[in-house]
Amino acid sequence: MHSTLPIQSKMRGCTINNADDVIKYLDPENWSRWEDGTAIAVDSAGYAPEYFVEIPEHYRLLVSTPNNEVEIRLSEYNLPGFEKVPKQYIAAYEATEVASTPTLLRSVSSNQSSTNIPTTNLTLNLMQAYARGRNRSNHWNVYTY
Repeated sequence: MHSTLPIQSKMRGCTINNADDVIKYLDPENWSRWEDGTAIAVDSAGYAPEYFVEIPEHYRLLVSTPNNEVEIRLSEYNLPGFEKVPKQYIAAYEATEVASTPTLLRSVSSNQSSTNIPTTNLTLNLMQAYARGRNRSNHWNVYTY
């Protein structure tokens, strides 16, 4: 673990299912393989798994600096003034729309499939609905910065 970046050192590549359970972790050196070294294959419908980064539970403190910037401090421990941030998953890739299922957003590498097209001309509400397509939970959302 990196001594000055303990939270970042614990981040892991993974895939998750629609119920928000981790399916498998990815090989940290080669995301075309699972953690156990076996190659990743497409499912029976021809879909490659969606890739996410697991961000571990941690504590965060936002500090305003004199030059009107915000400093974000992270800790593994519950220090005074810090707030708890639960474990969460963030897409490893920008969302793409599946050409055959235009109401579904996926997080896949652009080199995985030519059937995924960049999604840019949708409203925020529509993108949120598409992110939650195929019976996904309300934890699936759009990252709005």
